[in-house]
Amino acid sequence: MSVYLSQVQISYFKSFCGVTTIEIIKPGQWLSIIGKNGSGKSNFMEAIAFALGESRVSLRCSKITDLEYKDSNGHSDPFGQTYVAVTLKQNLETMKTFKRSIENKKFIFYIDDEDVSMDEYVDELKSHGLNIDSMNFLVYQGNIDSIIDSTPKERTAMFEEISRSIEFKQDYDKLRLEIDEMQLTSMQLTKEAKHLVQQKHSFGLSIERTRKRDQLVQKYDQMNIEYFLFILYDIEKYCTNVEKNIQENDNELTKLYDKKNGIENKLKNIQDNYKIESLKMAPYENKIKENSLKLQKLNIDVKKIQENIEMTQKILSKNQSKFNKAEADEKKRLRNIESLELQLADLSSIKNNFIKELSNKNIQLNDDDRKNYLQLRAKVSAKRDELNPNNQIDQRKKNYIERKLTYEKIQLDEINLILSHKLNMKETLKKNVLQLETVKRQTQENLTQVHEKLDGMKSKILSEDDVEGLKTQLEEIQMKLNDLNIASEYKKKQQKNQTIINILKKKIDGVHGRLHEFCQPIDKRYQTAMGKAFGNKYFGIIVDDSTTAATCIKFLKEHRMSPQLFIPMDNIKCTPLKEQLRSIKDLKDVHLLIDLLKYDVKYKNVVLNAAGSTLVCRNTDDARIVAFETTKMRNDETREYLDAVSLDGVFFRKNGSFSGKGSDFDMIKHIENSKEFNELTQKKRELLLKLLEHNNSTSSMAMSTIKEQEQLLLTYKNRSSYCEGNLAKIEKKLHELELSISELNEQKKNTQDNLKTLEQDLKNLDEEMTNEGENLDTQIAQYEKEIFTNFCKQKNIDNIKEFENFISLIEKKHEKLEDLNDQCSRIEELLKYERANKSIIEKISSYEDKLQELGDKITEMNDIRNSLQDEIKIISIEQSALENQLKEDKKKIALYSAKISELSLDLEQTTQKIIKLENEIDNYRHKKLEKLREKHDLLLKAKIQSIDLPMLKGNLDDLFSDDSSQDSWQNIQEREFQLKFDYSILPDNQLNEINSLNINLIKEKYQKDLSDIENEIGETTIPEAHDKLKNVDLKLKHLRTQKLQHAKKLNEKMRKFELIKWKRADKFNKFFKNVEESIGEIYKTLSGETAAQAVLMLYNPEEPYLDGIEYECCPSNKQRLPMSSFSGGERTIAGLSLLFSLRSALPPPFLIMDEIDGPLDKHHFNNLIKFFNTIKEKQQIILISLNDKIFSKSDVVIGVMKKICDFEDPKSQAFNINLEAYPQD
Repeated sequence: MSVYLSQVQISYFKSFCGVTTIEIIKPGQWLSIIGKNGSGKSNFMEAIAFALGESRVSLRCSKITDLEYKDSNGHSDPFGQTYVAVTLKQNLETMKTFKRSIENKKFIFYIDDEDVSMDEYVDELKSHGLNIDSMNFLVYQGNIDSIIDSTPKERTAMFEEISRSIEFKQDYDKLRLEIDEMQLTSMQLTKEAKHLVQQKHSFGLSIERTRKRDQLVQKYDQMNIEYFLFILYDIEKYCTNVEKNIQENDNELTKLYDKKNGIENKLKNIQDNYKIESLKMAPYENKIKENSLKLQKLNIDVKKIQENIEMTQKILSKNQSKFNKAEADEKKRLRNIESLELQLADLSSIKNNFIKELSNKNIQLNDDDRKNYLQLRAKVSAKRDELNPNNQIDQRKKNYIERKLTYEKIQLDEINLILSHKLNMKETLKKNVLQLETVKRQTQENLTQVHEKLDGMKSKILSEDDVEGLKTQLEEIQMKLNDLNIASEYKKKQQKNQTIINILKKKIDGVHGRLHEFCQPIDKRYQTAMGKAFGNKYFGIIVDDSTTAATCIKFLKEHRMSPQLFIPMDNIKCTPLKEQLRSIKDLKDVHLLIDLLKYDVKYKNVVLNAAGSTLVCRNTDDARIVAFETTKMRNDETREYLDAVSLDGVFFRKNGSFSGKGSDFDMIKHIENSKEFNELTQKKRELLLKLLEHNNSTSSMAMSTIKEQEQLLLTYKNRSSYCEGNLAKIEKKLHELELSISELNEQKKNTQDNLKTLEQDLKNLDEEMTNEGENLDTQIAQYEKEIFTNFCKQKNIDNIKEFENFISLIEKKHEKLEDLNDQCSRIEELLKYERANKSIIEKISSYEDKLQELGDKITEMNDIRNSLQDEIKIISIEQSALENQLKEDKKKIALYSAKISELSLDLEQTTQKIIKLENEIDNYRHKKLEKLREKHDLLLKAKIQSIDLPMLKGNLDDLFSDDSSQDSWQNIQEREFQLKFDYSILPDNQLNEINSLNINLIKEKYQKDLSDIENEIGETTIPEAHDKLKNVDLKLKHLRTQKLQHAKKLNEKMRKFELIKWKRADKFNKFFKNVEESIGEIYKTLSGETAAQAVLMLYNPEEPYLDGIEYECCPSNKQRLPMSSFSGGERTIAGLSLLFSLRSALPPPFLIMDEIDGPLDKHHFNNLIKFFNTIKEKQQIILISLNDKIFSKSDVVIGVMKKICDFEDPKSQAFNINLEAYPQD
C-alpha cells in the first residue's frame, strides 16, 4: 500500500462541535465506524467526502451554511471555523494534507496550508488516485442498489468514468463531427470539379500540346506512376510480412484450438460416462419409485378387499334373514292349502244335499207346462197393458233407473278398490321416504367427516385449482409486463427520434420541430382524437422549405439515421375549411377538430393541412352517424361523406374506410405508469415463491391419500345425490298420489250422491206405480183367475199363485246350487294356484345358492388378501436391496464429477492462452490496417491527380465512384484487395534496395525529380490557347490543389480520430479486461460458493463505450434469473462484486463505505470480512455499519456518539481503538 489515509481533522462540521481529530496509526488495517442512528456516523463519512472535493448536493444540504455546526437555536458558533482536513501518507511518511474550509460562505481549498484553486486541488487528488467525478473511493447508502439497477448504458458510463477513458470523449466527438463536415465538403468539391471538367470539354479542351510538353507530361506521369507503384509495392510487401506473422500465429492458435478440442472431447467422453452411470442409476430409481407405487397400490387393494369382505358379510347377513322369511312363507302356504281342502269338502257335502232336495219335488214341471204358462202370462200382460197403457213406460223407466243404479254401485266398488290400492301405495312410499332420509342423513354425516379430513390435508399443501390460479395470474402478469416492455421499447424509440430532432436543429437551419410540439388540444380528452386524425403527420417535422427538407433527408441518409416525415411550410396545400360543418346540431358535442386546437398563427396552414375538416364526436356511434348519414346531396345524385373521429380513437374517413381504437398515445400513457411495472414485478416474485414452496412441500404419499379421500368423497356424493334424486321422485309420486286420492274421493262422493238420488227416484216411481196399480190389480186378478182355471185343473192345484210360488222356489234353489258350484270352483282354482305356486320354493333355493356363493366369495377374498400381504413383504425386501445398489452408483458418479472439474480447469487455462494469442493477432491486424489506410490515401491521391497506374486487374474508377462515399471501410478494403498493379516497369535494383531499407532515399529522389519536371512544365507555354480555357484550367488546377489539401486534412483528421479512438478503446478495454478477470473470483469469495458465476459482456467489442455492458450473476445450484428476481442479500453480493472489481482494476488509496452490509446474512457477512482481510494490505477499507459484530472483526474501531450534557447542545464525538492487540473470538 503506497498511499493511505493517516489523519482526519473535523472542525464545526454538521453535528461535530469543536475540533475532532482521528489518528490512523499504520497502513494495512481496515477500520469500522460504529454508532447508534443519529449519532453522526454518516456525517463523519461526509466530512471526509467534503475534504476530498464532494459537491454540497451529495452532502445532503441545499446551501453552504447547512454544512456548519448549529446549536439548538439554529445559530452557528461565531468563533468556530468550519473545515475538514485529511492527511495522506506514503510509506509511513507524511505526504500531503488536503484541507477544505468554509469562509464567508465560500469554499476555500488548501494543500499543505497553501491556498490553491479548486481545479488544482482536484487534479492533485486525482494524481493520488482519488477521482471525485467517478466517486471511486466513496460508497453511499443505496449506491449498491443503484449499481444493480443501472441500465447497460449507465454501466458503460460508470466504466468510462473510472477507467478515465472519458477524457478522450470530447476529442472523439469533436473529431467525429469535423470528419463528417469535411466529408460533406469533399463531396461538394468533387461535384464542382466535375462541373469544371464538363466546361473544359465544352470549351474544346482537346488542343494539341507541344511535343515538348507532351514529352515532359509523359515523363512526369511515368515517373509519378513509378513513384506511386514503388510506395504501393512497399506497402503490399509489408502487409505480406504481417500476414505471414498472422498466419504463424493462426497456426499456433489452431494447435491450441486442437488441444482445446481434445480436452473438450475427453471431457465429453467423461461426461458421457457420467451420463451412462446416471442412466444406469435411473432404472434403480425408477424401480424404487415403481415399487413404492406398487406398495401404495397393494396397501390400497388390501384395504379395499377388507372393505369388500365386510360389505359381503353384511350382504350375507341380509340374505340369511330373507332366507328365514322365505321358509316361514312356505310353511304358511302349506297351511293355506290344507285349509282350502277342508272348505272344499264342506261345500261338496252341502251341494249334494241340495241336489237331493231338488230331486224330491211334489209338482212335476215340463217344457210344455212352462210354455203354456208363459203364453197365458203374456195374455195377462197384454190385458194389463190394455187396461193401463202407461205401465210399459213406467216399467222401462224403472228398468233404466235400476240399470243405472247397478252401474253406479259397480263404479263405487271400483273407486273403493282403486282408492284402497292408492292408500296402500302411499303408505309404502312414506316408508321408503323414511328409509331414504335415514340413509341420506348417514351419508351426509360421512360426507362431512370426509370433507373435514380432506380439507385438513389440503390445508397443508396447495390444491390443483390454487396452483392453476397462481399460474394463470402469473401468465396474466407476464403478459402485462411484456406489454410494459413493448411500451418501454416504444419510449426508447421516441427518445431516439427526439435525439434526431436535436441534431437536426443544431446542424441545419430552418428546422422548427415536430407538429405535436406546436399544436395541443384545449383539453386532454381530445389528445387521442387529434393524434388519430393527424396520423403520421402528428410526428412530422416542420421545416422552412423543400430545400431544407431535402438537406435533412440527405443528412439522415448519410448518417444512417431512421427516416422521418418532413413538412415544408412553403409547399403546404390546404383545402378550404368547411365552415358550414360548425352548424351541425343534430348531435351533441360535435366540433371541428381545428376549433379544439391551440397553436401559433404561423403554423396555421400546417395544422389546417393535417386536421382538414375532420369532426370530433363523443363516441363511436355519433362518429359513424356524422361520417356517413349527416351528408348533403350534390346534384341529387352524388353523396358526400365526412371525416369523423371519436374521443376513443375510432376514425371514419370520407372514402368509406375506418380504423379501430388505440393509438401510440395510449402507449405513451402506459409508459408513464412505472409504479404499475414495479408492483407487477413484485407480485410476480411473490407468485413464483408460492409455486416454489408448493413444489417443495408436495409429496406423492399425501397426493395418493388425497386421491383416496376424494374417491370416497365422490362415492358419498353420488350416494347422497342418488338419495336426493329418489326422494324427489318419491315426493313427486306422493304429490301425484295425493292429487289422485283427492280426485277419487271426489268421484266417490259424487257417485254416492248419484246412488242416493237414483234410489229416491226408484222409490218414488214404485210408490206411483203402486198407487196406479191397486185398482188394476183387482181387475187383473179376476182375469188371471178366469184364464188360468183350466191350467190349474190340469196341474191339480188350487190357483196359479201356488204354481208361481213353486216356480220361484225352484229357481232360488237352482241359484243357490249355482252359487255353491261357483264357490267350489273358486276354491279349486285357489288350490290349483297354491299348489302350482313354486316361487317361494325357488326363492328358498336361490337364497341357498346365494348364501353359498357369498360364503365362497368371502373365502376367496380372504385368500387374495393374504396373497397381497405376502407380495407386500417380498417387494419391501426388494426395495431395501435396490436402495443399497443406488448408494453404490452415486459413489461412482462422484468420482466422475471430480474428473470433470479437473478437465474443466485445464480447458479454462487453454482458453486463456487462446485469448492472449488472439490479442497478438489483433495487434498485427491493427498495424496492417494502418498500412491499408496509407494505401487508400495513396490511391485516393492518384485518383484526384488522375494518375493512370498500370493495372493487371481492376480500375480506380470503380473504387472511387460517386456512390463509394456511402460505403463502409470494409467494402472499400474489399474493392482495393481486388486491384492488382503491374510492377514490371519498376527497376530491379530499386526493388532490391527496398530489402536494404533505403526506402526514404528513393522517395526523396523521386520527389526531387518530379518537382523539377513540374517546374519545367509550368514554364512551357501553350500556343493558341483560349483565354476561357486558361481560366478553366486555372480553376481546375486550383480546385485540384484545394481537393488535395482537403484530402490531406481529412486524412490527418482520420488519423487523429483513429488514434483517439484506439486510445479510448484501448484504455477502456484494458480496464474492462482487468474487471472481467477479477469479478468472477470476487463474486465466488463474497458468496462463499465455488460454483457461483459472475459475467460481464460487451454489446459492442469494437467500440464498447458506444453501447452497453451486460452484467449477469448466477448463484450456485440456481438457474439463471434476472437480478430483479434476486433476494436483498443476493443483490448486495452481486453489487459488491462489481464494486470491488471496479476498484481493483484502478484501486484508490482507500475506500469508504456507508452501511453496505445491511441486507447480508451471517454467512455473507463473514465472507465480506474475510475479503476485507485479504485486500487490506493493498487498499485501506473504512466501513460504516450498524452490525454489533463489526467491531470484533475490524482492526481499528472508530466510535461515533452523540454527547448530551446539561445546558449544552447535543454534538457528535468520535474516538478510535486499535483492536490488533486483542485476540479475536
